[in-house]
Amino acid sequence: MLLRRFAARRGVPNLMVSDNAKTFKAAEKAVRKSYNQPKVKSELETQQITWRYNLKSAPWWGSFFQRMVRRVKRCLGKC
Repeated sequence: MLLRRFAARRGVPNLMVSDNAKTFKAAEKAVRKSYNQPKVKSELETQQITWRYNLKSAPWWGSFFQRMVRRVKRCLGKC
């Protein structure tokens, strides 16, 4: 339901990129575990979302995405 709310507000993402935090890893495990339920399986198959993680030995990757978000927010704020 959380993914459905997120997609309704911001659109369906093709690619989700996150850091290697334990909470993101646990969320992926929970999604994979609940994938056996028919309702969840049909929803995830229609969305076709890819989930990737930053490299463990490259912590600077996260700052790159944060800079991009900051620049977009600044431009939207000026509009």
